[in-house]
Order: sequence, then structure tokens, then C-alpha cells
Amino acid sequence: MANDGLLRRIGYGVVSALVHQPALLRWAGAAIRRSPFLEGTLPIVVRGTAARRVFTRAASYSNTSHAPNLVAGEFLIGLESGPRHEAERELATRLLATPDACGDSAAQAAHARATNLPPSFDLIDDYLTHVAWAGMRPIFRGAAVDLEEAPATPQAWQAFFREMRYPGAHLIVGGLASRAVQLRAEVHANALRQRVRRHAAALSTAWGLPNDTLLERTAVGLMWVGHPATVQAGALVMQELLQRPEVYGPLHDQARQLDAAAFRLEVRKHVIEALRFRPPFPLLLRDVPRDTAYALDGDRRVATAAGARVTLMSPAAMFDPEGRDPKAVCPFHAGRTDFPSGPYHLVFGHGSRHCIAQDHVVEILTSALAGLLALERLTWADLAWRRMRYDGPIISRMRLKVR
Repeated sequence: MANDGLLRRIGYGVVSALVHQPALLRWAGAAIRRSPFLEGTLPIVVRGTAARRVFTRAASYSNTSHAPNLVAGEFLIGLESGPRHEAERELATRLLATPDACGDSAAQAAHARATNLPPSFDLIDDYLTHVAWAGMRPIFRGAAVDLEEAPATPQAWQAFFREMRYPGAHLIVGGLASRAVQLRAEVHANALRQRVRRHAAALSTAWGLPNDTLLERTAVGLMWVGHPATVQAGALVMQELLQRPEVYGPLHDQARQLDAAAFRLEVRKHVIEALRFRPPFPLLLRDVPRDTAYALDGDRRVATAAGARVTLMSPAAMFDPEGRDPKAVCPFHAGRTDFPSGPYHLVFGHGSRHCIAQDHVVEILTSALAGLLALERLTWADLAWRRMRYDGPIISRMRLKVR
């Protein structure tokens, strides 16, 4: 029993570390693509075309693989495709505010937070958690202030964000979590459910929906899936830019050269490209309920037995040289055209199971990055081995400072 616990902790730590190594995953994917034996044997999808085929065949490659991650209750991301998923997806999509409304709300918060940041600050706790929630507030309409329960102190805000963040960490590798990590996520997930129940009447009024279990799990799901994923994505975007001074410098200068609309368009392009290099969900599992196979190229197929699981390695799929789109947005590599097609390069999934809020997330991240670019140029506040702190798969601390 003790050995089982140790193995789980080791496995959780290894996979948590692996998801923060997109370059390694891209290299591994390229090696698998070059080996017909490995590609035909390993249950790992590394080609862009194959990934799209798996995404679109939701009945053969099921999202029920997310079930161990859903500590805060059922939500769209873990439901099997079918009438129930379609109905609840339609409801959640209808409840979303417009992407522009989310972006504008985030922009106001980004300006307010950036204006008051000290010379050295934590990107996560001091900035992104607040901006991401501000971007989500229009979704909850008049009930947003009730859900916040008027936090009066930084500690109260952090407690609110932890209720969403710790369950959200399970989106990535929750099935491997150790008992201690699982219990912590359960505690915070329960606190989030209780918060929503306390304000179910306000949500019912704001959304015009019955005060029932569907309202509760939709509200809880939107919060614990949306907020931590957006914060994680924002940190990854900034990490990628800081490691590319040849990209960050000119983009920072454009904040003072372009009008607001043109600058926002440039920032948005860089957000999308940075997420292609550092997707927040680099490894996605899919259950295989029955014997099936997916196509590679020509007549080649990879067979998968019922009861198995397939892993989609999105960093590898998004760098598959077979996918070519001359209109692809590639601000990091001007003139390159050998990138996969698709508006978000598989970052937000593909087909009928793509993220319902992909445009909202991009607008919130655009506002967050624009707020940081309005400051003097930033750099790391800590030495190389302390720059990024992780809590399992999530980035827990990322301190920056004005140069």
C-alpha cells in the first residue's frame, strides 16, 4: 500500500514536470513520426491530421477519460458525446457573454492592476488571477458580485481563487494525483460548490434559469474549468515571450507606436502563437470504448483495442510539418508557412468538442498581455532555477520585475 502511494507521487511528479516541457514533447513527437514502428505501436497521436480525426470522432475517442479529473462535479469536458452533452453544451454556450465583453472587462482590470503593481511582483497572485476573473465576470452578470462575497483583503481573494484553482489543476493529471493532492482538491471543490449554492438564487435571477442542480453544476464548471486554465495560459504566454527577447522587445515597442485597435490585433496574434508553443493542455487522454483505428496517411492505420486510452500530444501535432497553411499567423517566424491550419492550432481542441470559450479566453489573455506591455519592459525577478514555481502541473509563482 505504501509502495502504491509512492508510485502515485512519483508518477504525478513526472507527468506534472513533463507537461511543462513542450520542446521535449515536440522532439518526442518528431521522433515518433519518423518511426513507422513507434507510430504504429504507441497509443500516442502526434500528427496534426490524425489529431483532428481523433478530436472529431468523439464516439470512438471519448471524453470520459476526464472523469478522474472532475473533482468539482460533472461538466461538459467530461461528458460522453450524445443528447445530454449537446443540451448542456448549448446551455453553457448561451450563458457566455460576448468575447468582446469579457475582453473589455479584463482590459479594465488589467489597467487597474498594472497601474498599481510594485516594481517586483508575482504574475500569478498579483495580476493574472484578478484579470482572469474580471474577464469572466460578465458571464455571471449580476451574480458575479454575490459570488465574490465582497472579499475585503488579499487573503480573501486568494482563498476565492484557490477554490477554483486547486480543482482546476486536476484538469491536467488529476487521475494520477496522490492522496494528499486529491484531498486538497476535494476540499476546495466542496468550498466552491457551497459558494455557488449560497448564491444560487442570484444566479437563477441573472441567468433566467430554474434554481436546480443543472444551474449549480454549470456555474461551478464554468468557474473551476475557466479560471485556472486562463491563468495558466496567461503565465505560459508571458513565459514564452520573456524567453524570446527578439519578439518581446518589438512587441513592447509597438505599444507606444500603434493605435489601440492595431496594437490589440498584434497582441492577439502573439497570444495565439505563444499558446501554440506552450499549450496549457499538452497531453490529452481519450477513452476507447470499442475497437477502432485512426488514419495516419495513405493506407496506414493505427488500431486501438476497446478499453484502451489514446494520448493526443498537442505540441507535436501543432508542429507537424505535414500541415501547411500559407495564411497561418506566425509572428514568431515571419515568412514561415509550414504550420498546421486552424485558427488556434489545436490549442482549444477541434470539431464539435472544441472549447466553447476559446474566443473569450483569447480576448481575456489579449487584455492581460496588453496591460503588461503598457509597463516598462519586464524581466525575471529571480535567478534561473527559481523563476518558475509549480504546484503539480500548475504554475504557482512567477515573479517579474521592471528592468
